[in-house]
Amino acid sequence: MQLLDETAQIHLRKLGRDYMASPRLAKFQEMRLWKAIYEYWRQAALAYAGCIDLYAGGAKGADALKGSMPLLLTRALRALAAQMKWMYVRYGPMDQSVWA
Repeated sequence: MQLLDETAQIHLRKLGRDYMASPRLAKFQEMRLWKAIYEYWRQAALAYAGCIDLYAGGAKGADALKGSMPLLLTRALRALAAQMKWMYVRYGPMDQSVWA
């Protein structure tokens, strides 16, 4: 998950710049860009939370994550914060699952 996340950051920054820098995007394009960014952060948060849950539940082999837990927790929080940021960008209602 960490490798995927690190690789995606370049593309996410480009998508974010495209979204913010183009004041006259067609609604379809605007929604498509926003949804791609938001969905990435939603899926990343779910993936990191899944890793954390496996470790907390003592799943077989999960003790290999022990040294990475601070990084996994930080990245999970970053993904949740990014989700909130992109919800605010669209002036959308706050998804309560982010707070949960």
